[in-house]
Amino acid sequence: QKIIAQCFGTRMDMLNLQWICRSKKFYQLEPGEIYAMLIPIQLHLTRKEINRMVEAENLDILYGLIRASWVHLDQDQDLDHLAHDIIDRIYLKTSRKDPYSIAILNSYLYFKEREVERIITTIEKIRYGLGAS
Repeated sequence: QKIIAQCFGTRMDMLNLQWICRSKKFYQLEPGEIYAMLIPIQLHLTRKEINRMVEAENLDILYGLIRASWVHLDQDQDLDHLAHDIIDRIYLKTSRKDPYSIAILNSYLYFKEREVERIITTIEKIRYGLGAS
């Protein structure tokens, strides 16, 4: 239960961070609308940190708050890539730490999901004539 909670709690934290950033950057949503979108589960982020991020006046302040949290976002780093890196590391760590538990199956299913995502992305890029990125 602890292993699953660590993996999915980290995923929920990263999804919430991504949704806060996207809603402020692309949609200019009000804080009330952002709160309605967020997943009410968190592992590393506190409710106070989430509130400060949602209430941030601009993206510079928001990214500063993210850098000050447990995520440690660098200046030139993309949040989406960082989220995948962090989640990948959590799944690898839990499966290596406890190799004879549900962690192996959980990790296997996660990495299969990521593989399917990459295949779909590749097919869509070919379909729409986009270059590799």
